[in-house]
Amino acid sequence: MKKSIIYRTIILLSLLPLTNVWAQNVITSEDVFSDGTARFLKNFDANLMFINDFQNSRSSNLGGNANINATEAFLSSDLKTFTPMNGSFNAHFVHIQGTNPAIKIGDTQATSNIAVPETVNRMADLWYQHNFGEKVKLLAGIHDISTEFYVTDSSLNFTHASFGTGAELSVSGPHGPSLYPVTTVGLRTSVDFSDQVSLLTGIYDADPGDTSTYSSFKYKVNSDEGALLISELAYKVEKRKIGLGGWGYSVKQTHLEDETLTARSAGIYIMQEENLNDHMSVFARFGYANPRTTTITNNIVVGGIYKGILQTDLKDEIGLGISRARFSKNFLRSLNAPAEDATDEVAKAVEEGTEEEPSISYKNAETAIELYYQFKPLEQILLRPDVQFVSNPSGDPANANAWVMGFRAQINL
Repeated sequence: MKKSIIYRTIILLSLLPLTNVWAQNVITSEDVFSDGTARFLKNFDANLMFINDFQNSRSSNLGGNANINATEAFLSSDLKTFTPMNGSFNAHFVHIQGTNPAIKIGDTQATSNIAVPETVNRMADLWYQHNFGEKVKLLAGIHDISTEFYVTDSSLNFTHASFGTGAELSVSGPHGPSLYPVTTVGLRTSVDFSDQVSLLTGIYDADPGDTSTYSSFKYKVNSDEGALLISELAYKVEKRKIGLGGWGYSVKQTHLEDETLTARSAGIYIMQEENLNDHMSVFARFGYANPRTTTITNNIVVGGIYKGILQTDLKDEIGLGISRARFSKNFLRSLNAPAEDATDEVAKAVEEGTEEEPSISYKNAETAIELYYQFKPLEQILLRPDVQFVSNPSGDPANANAWVMGFRAQINL
């Protein structure tokens, strides 16, 4: 493991006594602010989270070490406790830097859910939610859809990204939907028809932006760019959740095989998770997207977790999961087109029919398997060693299968 990881962990651990001092009110808010300001600030919850992912990948053609870290600040408040507004406020700032593990693996799905190609400094969430009684809620602002849509709670502790949001939705649209850490503005309604049945519906700017928006915020809601519409119907009982969702973009997108054509980018998903007992939970998801516009046409995710292995208070757990992302046939056919650097003689022979078109045999799916063990040596510290196996990274035959050894350290203040 790199020395920088050890040094960073030591520094962060040294901050813990300071948080205890603050919690014990050795330095109280009244010492710094007026009584009115102090009462106001007491109605806000502020948290800091530090995450570091170190991954070592081994394959015959790529491989190597990747280290990426995220610093996240959260601020939230239930406004109805001290204002006439019947609603809540949430802000979430993200700073991410480091090496993207995909460079070492060549995969599509991402072995780290905090991985990004460039440094990120931006708001991931900044929204207000108003409550119309107990059953109807309206949210407006910058919103990460992965916090509510297409979520199975028992899969969230996996490091691999596809256990968070389905791969087919993650790669949809011009630059992906409004997902952590690059998010955009939207409106979301939540309606509880009963204690068991609820409906989420959202409309978001269709294009959160490319790497140019990693350190800034961008939105452009107009008829040219369009919007992403997503809706999910959920049924929940004590130990079971079943969800059925659908999404689509209002503006047609370029066909993967023929740039002169356009097609509707849309998809559906279904998911179920069940708590078998106090220790064990299982989950399964399937998502499908239009193969004419989305590079991944379906994603199957299954897995389970078991809590209370060594720590009897259920603070540790082990998880095993599999994610299989199947590539669109239209996308694969576009990859198997003649190479741009083919010689004029070969191109002419292909055109005249005297020679077959050069082709590369791309694989039709990428599969990732993850096994992790998570434990808490202290209440504020979470450690998660894991091993992942990635088969057919990006479907590219030039990318060999990869074993990835990982270690996540997370500190919550």
